[in-house]
Amino acid sequence: MILSNIKTDRVSINFYFAFLIALLLPFKFLISPLIGCWLLYNLFSFSNQNWKSIYQNNTIMFSLLFFLAHTLAYFFSNNKKEALFSIELKLSFLIMPVLFFISRFDNKSKNKLLFSFVISCLLSAFICITNSLINFIKNNELLTYNNFCLFMHPSYFAMYLCFSVIILILRFNDLKFLNYQKIIVALTLFLLIIGIFLSASKMGILTFLILIPFVILHLLWKNKNYKLIVISILFFSIGSLFFLASDSLPAARLRSSFQFLSSSENEIDKSSTESNAVRVLVWQQAVELIKEKPFLGYTPGDVNDELYRSYKENELTGALENKLNAHNQFLQTILGNGIIGLLLLFFLILSPIINGIKTKNVLLIFFSFLIVLNFAVESMLQTSAGTLFFVFFISIFNNVKSNSLEKIQ
Repeated sequence: MILSNIKTDRVSINFYFAFLIALLLPFKFLISPLIGCWLLYNLFSFSNQNWKSIYQNNTIMFSLLFFLAHTLAYFFSNNKKEALFSIELKLSFLIMPVLFFISRFDNKSKNKLLFSFVISCLLSAFICITNSLINFIKNNELLTYNNFCLFMHPSYFAMYLCFSVIILILRFNDLKFLNYQKIIVALTLFLLIIGIFLSASKMGILTFLILIPFVILHLLWKNKNYKLIVISILFFSIGSLFFLASDSLPAARLRSSFQFLSSSENEIDKSSTESNAVRVLVWQQAVELIKEKPFLGYTPGDVNDELYRSYKENELTGALENKLNAHNQFLQTILGNGIIGLLLLFFLILSPIINGIKTKNVLLIFFSFLIVLNFAVESMLQTSAGTLFFVFFISIFNNVKSNSLEKIQ
């Protein structure tokens, strides 16, 4: 009886650690100390774990190997300071999946973690929107982009909010216990969507316009509401056209992306610091560097130095001035850890997609596509906001009882 109570208390305390991390993620506040305390709390229980089942878990093993690849690369890096920083960023790949594994949260607990993240995103969006409205009252101008996002870069903030919207739509039925459920969810969605558009993140808005219609269409198809499917497609199409035609800064930034795609390579100014132009120039240099060392890469510690050298040699003054990384996680990984690192990253993404399809976990599938879209334009795992978001949620979705991911009901 006593042992059973101790076990229950341990599960509860583990949940509170995860709960606090979920609440603090959108604010980037005290995350590392919390993970450290959570690790220390469980340190003495490691000897009682079934490590064989951990070795059989794909998500945990790929995470550990991904971290190991960055750790080993330290010994071959010239820039030890940058290599050590890379290891620090990737520590969550070593720690968090194991902590979630030994915590063995049930579906109810996982749902609470998802909704606590949504609540925290709502609070952060509300603070940013309020600050923007205050500025509008004082200066007749809404704050957008960097001025709007108070807690992290707009790209990551928009990604957080977009995932919160997806959770709310797909997990709507789990909130039946709420009084005025529809009104509360509608207001929450409204604030989150306003936050996405005021963030003025091109990829954030584009991700929203791509994924959210598919999320809604999936639910309508599942419920066989074929008339609503047609109406929804028309609504999304007309709404998107009206938005793109508007004079707002978010719409202007998104239009510039489409206009840039139609321009030729020779039209790109090498001194440009405009995000669309500089990304293409950076990607070109990254590909050229990959051709020189495709198998082992340059090590995570030296990859940015190699990019800066390439920018200088090719007179990419805009990219060099801003010390830009590859702005694509797939390119960043193969530059740092070669093909082996890229394969590990692919496995980390593909494993949840495959398991999501097998278990019909639609939320997991959309999370994976959200990650792929953002990896395509940002080196997400080079920042704490991107790394923690990715690792935290693949750890939540990871099944602690088998080799697949369980469907969260």
